[in-house]
Amino acid sequence: MKFRQLEAFRCVMAVGSMKAAAAAMHITQPAVSRLIADLETHLGFRVFDRQKGTLKPTKEGLQFFEHVEEQFHGLDMLENVAQQIRDNEASLRIVATHALSATLIPPALRRFRKRYPECRVVLHSHRLVQVIVRLQSMAADIAVAAQLPAVSNVRIRSLGTARQVCALPPGHALCAKSVIRPEDLEGEDIVSILPDGPAKWDRPADLLHGEGVRFHQPLQIDTSLAAYAVVREGLAVAVIEPFAARFWQTQGVEIRPFLPAVESRIVSATVTRSSFRPELEYFEKCLMEEALRCPELHQS
Repeated sequence: MKFRQLEAFRCVMAVGSMKAAAAAMHITQPAVSRLIADLETHLGFRVFDRQKGTLKPTKEGLQFFEHVEEQFHGLDMLENVAQQIRDNEASLRIVATHALSATLIPPALRRFRKRYPECRVVLHSHRLVQVIVRLQSMAADIAVAAQLPAVSNVRIRSLGTARQVCALPPGHALCAKSVIRPEDLEGEDIVSILPDGPAKWDRPADLLHGEGVRFHQPLQIDTSLAAYAVVREGLAVAVIEPFAARFWQTQGVEIRPFLPAVESRIVSATVTRSSFRPELEYFEKCLMEEALRCPELHQS
């Protein structure tokens, strides 16, 4: 497999035709066609269906494209790093799960920017799997997430423990209760949060099953943001991370404590480096201080 073949494949996917890809790559259309044909031969499957002069990605082609994009993203990151080295520019690359990116990170950044106003900050929001990938590939200087597993050459610091809450639609009968317990959810439709690599978000369901509570899970969703939105529309209730609750309470979603507590440890993680980076150390300090102030975090 040659890089030029992947470049041609990515370009055709972006512009939608061999002719446009040839113009973008400054080569002939037959050359693009040959690169795609050679790639398909090497892969052992077709990446495009040719129908009446048009190209349509195959199922296999779409799956392969996702991974190609990840590799090119890594190259883009290297380009950015090289530019920063040329410019002698300080930077801070943060990756965090979606809810933490919108709640815990911004106040820490506000403090950080007062000391390092010229430092370029890049904040990526991802699910846990992508957070781990960015950390392991050194595409991030610091990661912030729940249920982050032990990773070689990575230093992990605890920021506190978050307790899941019960999110209820406006006007739901359970809003009359000050605390929600497993038996209260008998017969309810409950949002199911899809697995995310090593993270287990279905611990509330396991707890309900253990208590003999009967419930339904008609909706499987991959982010808490979407789960809160589903609750807002009255489609289900959810036992879910507490950080995004602060946004959805203003939209009418009712939040109640859930007992017994379902806890997740929130951590920051940095790759062990030989060189000292004062801006990274200071951001970690800001993050730790904001974690102490964060109402969703409990300190042991």
